This record gives sequence, structure tokens and C-alpha cells, in this order.
Amino acid sequence: MNYSFLKRFEINITIGGQVCSGGIEIGQRVSSEINKPNFSRIMLRKLARKLGTDVHGVVRKERSFSSFGVRIANKLESLVSEGSLYGFHNDSGMFWNIPELREASVKKLPGQISDAEYIEAFFSIGNEQTSSEGSVIIKRGGCLNMKNQSNVFHVGVFAPREKRIIKMASRLNVGVGEAKALLEKFDAERRAWFRKIADTEPEDQNLYDLVIESDNIFNEDKYVRKIITAIAQ
Repeated sequence: MNYSFLKRFEINITIGGQVCSGGIEIGQRVSSEINKPNFSRIMLRKLARKLGTDVHGVVRKERSFSSFGVRIANKLESLVSEGSLYGFHNDSGMFWNIPELREASVKKLPGQISDAEYIEAFFSIGNEQTSSEGSVIIKRGGCLNMKNQSNVFHVGVFAPREKRIIKMASRLNVGVGEAKALLEKFDAERRAWFRKIADTEPEDQNLYDLVIESDNIFNEDKYVRKIITAIAQ
């Protein structure tokens, strides 16, 4: 079916929900069918620029919300980097050298980005995106930083755990046991991120305008049609 008429609608569609429930594939199909750009990576890059870091720095900052080990590693990296930037004398006193004027050109490390700074930047880019001509945003928390906007439609995709494990194994080409462990890890990280940002969880179906319970995570057709039909109404 030709859905090109939807291109004229200035609407942003966010696709969220559970990890490996088919949301990525469904979102990509929706983007293609209605001829709206997939801005998932662009939103990540915008956040990186807003924070003065790169996309890897953003991802590592987000992972630190769920892992004490990652937080410690990020902090140690920052301390080592600052020592390298300012320099040390070789004497036993370890007096500071005069700082070199290079700070402005150095990207921030994850440990140098405060939680408050991250959260402020996250909501800022969401607010900016609501004034765009429309896009599809997959798994970047659009249901949080673009909520309560008339030109934004939030979709949550959910699936039974055993099917999500199969999807994880297929997507990453790993065994079922490893896929199960990875799914538990990613679920925990995503929940911790949602709690930190908005004191909620991705499984909260009140975050979404449309909830899809996927019983076939390898066949996106009917779910794509369901989303597009809901948008067109």
C-alpha cells in the first residue's frame, strides 16, 4: 500500500518498548513506508554535540546509570586525562605544571559529564525535535523527552521473553544461553536509564499512544500497518 500521503504530515513517531521485541525493525519499516527519516542516530549525535563529547561518550555515560563499575572506570579515565592535560613534574613533590590552553578542543569524557548536565541536554534535544517536519526515532527515549506534544506519536513494542531471547540470538548470532544473559543485561541497563531520567520504566505502557504486543517478532508487516493506520486517523 502507498502511504506517501503521510509525508506531508509533520509528525514525529517514537518507537520504544522492550529490548529485542522487534521495535528496531518495525521502526525502520515505518520510516521507509511513510517516507520520514530515521533520526535515531541523529538524535544520538545531537546529544553528543550538546554535551561536548562523541557518541561513544554518550553511550558510556548512559551505561554508567546502571553500573557502578562503569561509573568508576569513567571517573578514573577522567582523572588520568586531566593529569595528562595539565602535566606533572618528575620530582617527588608532583607539583602541577601551568595548564596548557587546550581545554576547548578536548571532547568531554563520560566521567566529566554530570547527571544533571546529561538530563538537561537530553530533554533539550527532544524539545527541539518537536518543531521539526517529522521523523521516526527508535529507542532513544522519545517517549520521555518528546511527551505531551501534539505532533508526536509514541509506540511501545512488547513481546514474550522467550521470543525476545530468540530475537537476540538471531540479531547477534549467539547461542540461546548467551542471548538470555545479554537480554537480562540490556533490560537492566534500559530500566536504570529510564529511572534516572524520569523515574519510570520502559515497560510502563502509559508512556505510549499505541502498544503493540508482538506475537511474531520476525514478521513486521501487520504491526507496521497498525501503526500507520493509527497515525492516519
